[in-house]
Amino acid sequence: MVTADKIGLSGTKVEPVSVFGVTGQRFASPTTRLCSNYLITLCYVGVVHQSSGAGRSYEQKGNLPAATKEFEKARQLEQEAAEIISAAGYAYGCSRNRAEAERISNELKERSKKSNVPSYNIVVVYASLGEKDQAFEWLEKPLQEGSFYISLLKVDPELDNLRSDSRFASLLHRAKLDS
Repeated sequence: MVTADKIGLSGTKVEPVSVFGVTGQRFASPTTRLCSNYLITLCYVGVVHQSSGAGRSYEQKGNLPAATKEFEKARQLEQEAAEIISAAGYAYGCSRNRAEAERISNELKERSKKSNVPSYNIVVVYASLGEKDQAFEWLEKPLQEGSFYISLLKVDPELDNLRSDSRFASLLHRAKLDS
């Protein structure tokens, strides 16, 4: 559940309110007298997005310690988001923290048994570890499922170390992305 404290709005007053017949929450703060639960949710999503976006930026710049810090911050806010967990695993793998990347890959595989975890999220962790056989094995699943993640094959920098492998060209061909 999203709470004011969880998104850094501690000390705000939270009380039930009905807006357009839907019961939610509102809070009063020094800068805003009344806001609906919708605003709390938007603020929360914004904080999560900001942390994961900053993590991606740091990752692309090669600042892996800062990237992992941002991804872990996002994970604290949104513990169920496979994409954020995967991004943290990828950053750990790239920074040669194999134990943490493997722990995350195992966590994602366990979660996939109970809920919908896109196989692609597991692929990127294996790719960061240089585990090409495992990465290609897990890449077969989104291809067979017709997952939209397959559309990222040609552009996702997290797959860069797989591109030189002949299996990657074969995968692009089977996904009809080789032209």
